[in-house]
Amino acid sequence: MSKKTTGTDIGYRAYFAAFAVMLVIVIAAICILSGCLDSIIFGAERQVGGNADESGTEALSSSEQTDMPSSEPVDSKPFPDESTADVTTDTAAESETEKETEKETEKETETEKETEKEIQTLEESVYIGEYLDYDNNEPNLEIAKGEDGTYIVQIGIFRLTTLEDGVGELTKEGMVFTATDASGDPISGIITVEDQIATVTFTDSTWGYLENGSTYKYTKSSDVPNVWDAY
Repeated sequence: MSKKTTGTDIGYRAYFAAFAVMLVIVIAAICILSGCLDSIIFGAERQVGGNADESGTEALSSSEQTDMPSSEPVDSKPFPDESTADVTTDTAAESETEKETEKETEKETETEKETEKEIQTLEESVYIGEYLDYDNNEPNLEIAKGEDGTYIVQIGIFRLTTLEDGVGELTKEGMVFTATDASGDPISGIITVEDQIATVTFTDSTWGYLENGSTYKYTKSSDVPNVWDAY
């Protein structure tokens, strides 16, 4: 026996249909709203993150610009070439070496001068003094040092002549002298001293009584000369 459709059944069906439709609408609304919320939430986060990134980038750019060296040259002078620097260094070293060499040369020169002076002082002490001739043991040779630094030489030759104006110069070879002979002409020679004995040798004579090569010996009697009145 078939059941008849009643008004109550229709009402329940309509109620369930309406409920189902409402449920679908609610779910759809939830889905839609959920998508929008995601968009709103994540979009805002992205925007905030983007702004933060932009701020960080700007800050980084500013920091980098501050920390990074300027592209403009600090000094317009070019860096020296290595070869030029080497040449400059070598030149400076050579200059220092030359200065040191000059100083050493000056020291050596001063030392040589001092040595020569000492030798001259020692040698002149050997020559300066009064000497006795061999023939009659009388003072006949006087060697003294003048105020101008030259040497006074006076030579007497027994019974022959006297040379009173002789001027001497101390050399390595001996005391070289020049005087005036009895004729008024220049006469020269050299005096050497060994073991207190002076040997006078005439080397340039025009006087007939004193030939070149003539020698006379004298014995030193005192270190203090007694210069004659001619001076």
